[in-house]
Amino acid sequence: MRMYWRRLCALVIVMLVMGMVGASTQAASTFASLAFQQQWQAGEAIVPNFWGPLSTAHDGQQEPYKQATGGLRLVQYFDKTRMELTNPVTDTVTNGLLTVEMKTGRLQIGDDTFEQRQPAKANVAGDPGSDGPTYADLAQLPEKQPDADIAAFPFIYTNGTFTRPKTERDFPFDIFHFPDGSLGHDDYVSDPGGRFGAVVFRPFRKFVPDFVALYGYPITPMFFAQTKIAGTQRTVLIQAFERRVLTYNPNNDPAFRVEFGNIGQHYYQWRYGTSASVPVAPVSTTPSIPTAVSTPVPVSTPAPVPATTPAIAPATSGVTFTSVQGAKPGNVATVMVQTAPSASCSIGYVTPKGTQSEAAGLVPKTADASGNVSWSWLIGGNTTPGTGRVTVTCNGMSATTNITIG
Repeated sequence: MRMYWRRLCALVIVMLVMGMVGASTQAASTFASLAFQQQWQAGEAIVPNFWGPLSTAHDGQQEPYKQATGGLRLVQYFDKTRMELTNPVTDTVTNGLLTVEMKTGRLQIGDDTFEQRQPAKANVAGDPGSDGPTYADLAQLPEKQPDADIAAFPFIYTNGTFTRPKTERDFPFDIFHFPDGSLGHDDYVSDPGGRFGAVVFRPFRKFVPDFVALYGYPITPMFFAQTKIAGTQRTVLIQAFERRVLTYNPNNDPAFRVEFGNIGQHYYQWRYGTSASVPVAPVSTTPSIPTAVSTPVPVSTPAPVPATTPAIAPATSGVTFTSVQGAKPGNVATVMVQTAPSASCSIGYVTPKGTQSEAAGLVPKTADASGNVSWSWLIGGNTTPGTGRVTVTCNGMSATTNITIG
């Protein structure tokens, strides 16, 4: 079985990435931060389409994060990741643990603060809505290897469940020999905590020092799965990492057989644009998900952080708006309030045309122990620009303020 390990280590990691799901509805106008641009350029210089093009990215936006200055941090979503300006003074950029959040449904809004949602039903690989594995399905797999001798032996996904083949003859295709040279053994990356190992694809050994920052540790073993790709049923090999998902498709041209999934798109849709993003429980503060690891991409010029200065309403009956971040159509708006600790709160947003919004993020929440609570929701692409109204009610007490759209 140790031979399996040495041979199978020839498998997973890095190259282009698949256009498995539709592109963003609105192209980003620019990089939201110079630090984001420098990280993007550093990756693209080694692997074209490492992050995904700016034309399919979202504009930068502020998202709630408890430890950030003012409780908000600048982020930008690309096809393959979410870049986060963790420290604007030092230009520290991190990449989100998107796979972990979608697998568990635990949306991270602070170093040790989470919001429980439904795990993502989006497909890990393949066409949207196909019968392949979802991020929620990944919870069935072990995160750590039960036996080092069989750690690399892959699972097989069929009809919502995972099984382990008894022998190599049960594999859907040969994963030990790569005559086309598309995969090969190189620097082994492992975690002494017993997680599954991974091997870096030879042309990208320059990424090895940044492996954890760019991919995270593996959180599943490798597994085979059937899924539709461009309408055709295919069998692919998949492994999930904390920040990315990699696939191997022997039907592709050699240069495109190892690919990144469009996890940035999947996460954005889960968080802002689909029914799967509806929270099912209030904020939790159990620190079970590791915080993001800083990516050591060198930057030198401090990045400007876009700021909005809407008129903030004064406290009304125990509810005070502490931040109101409007947005352009197709982007994300964010509102934060201060109220009584553990207060039960709801939010209503009236569009500039006077209609009541039913966006996925406008759901009841519970304030944290400091009385803070926040909401983020997607402004529809066809929304008429202008001034909308936001009303927050906590324990029966309400406050209303304007919000600028456009």
